[in-house]
Amino acid sequence: MRREDENESPRIYHGSRNLLLGVVLILVGIAVFFKSLGIFPYETERVIFSWQMLLIAIGVIMVTNFRSRIGGLILILIGGFFLLEEFSGLSGEMRSLFWAFFFIFIGLVIMFRAFRMPVRRRYWHGPVTDSLDYIDEVAILGGSEKRINSQNFCGGHVTNIFGGSTFDLSDSRLAPGKHVLDVVSVFGGFKLIVPSDWNIKLEVTAILGGVSDKRSRINENLSEERVLIIRGIAIFGGGEIKNF
Repeated sequence: MRREDENESPRIYHGSRNLLLGVVLILVGIAVFFKSLGIFPYETERVIFSWQMLLIAIGVIMVTNFRSRIGGLILILIGGFFLLEEFSGLSGEMRSLFWAFFFIFIGLVIMFRAFRMPVRRRYWHGPVTDSLDYIDEVAILGGSEKRINSQNFCGGHVTNIFGGSTFDLSDSRLAPGKHVLDVVSVFGGFKLIVPSDWNIKLEVTAILGGVSDKRSRINENLSEERVLIIRGIAIFGGGEIKNF
C-alpha cells in the first residue's frame, strides 16, 4: 500500500520505468536483427529465443522496476531451472533439490505475508470478504475472488502470474488523497468492481496486453480529493475496471 506523496515526481517514476522497457525492447530488436542475419550460432539462438528466456526477461523487469520482486524472482527461478534442464541437463537429484527449495521458498513467502497482514478479517459463505484498507494479493497458477469493505481504501499491490483476481469494492470508499494500486499481470489478469464516483487514473505499461476502464456509469465532476492511480505492467495479460 502506498499513498502518492505530493512531493514525489511521477516523471521520475515513469522515466525510470520506461527507460528499462526501452532498453529491453532495443535488445530484443537487436537480437531479432542478428538472428535474421544468421550471426548467432544455432545453440545460442535456441537459448535466446526460448520461452525460458522470456520468463527470465519478464522476471528481471518485474524485480527491478515494478515492485513485484517475489513474483519476478519466481519467474526467474522457473525460467532458469527449465533453461538449465533443457540445454545443460540436470541430474534427478538436482531436480529434486530445486523443487524442494522452490516450495520451501514459496511457503516462506506465504508465511511472511500472513504475519505481515493485519488481522481485521471476517468471512462468510461466498466470495471472501476483507475489511482491510489495502490489497496485498499474489495469484500464481490460480485465482481468488474477494469483496473489500473499507471506508478508507488506500490501494495496495496485486500480482497475477498465470492466474487471476477479482476484487469487489462496490461498498468501499477511497481515503482522502491520492493512492496507488501497483499491478503486475503476466499471462493473467485482474478485475476491479468499483463505485461510480471513484476517480481512477490508469498508468499501466502494456506489452501485448492492457488494462481497460469498462465502467458503464461514471459520475460527472469526479473529485480530485480522492484519487486511485493504477500503475504497473501488463505482459500477455491485463485487467479491467467495472461497475454495476
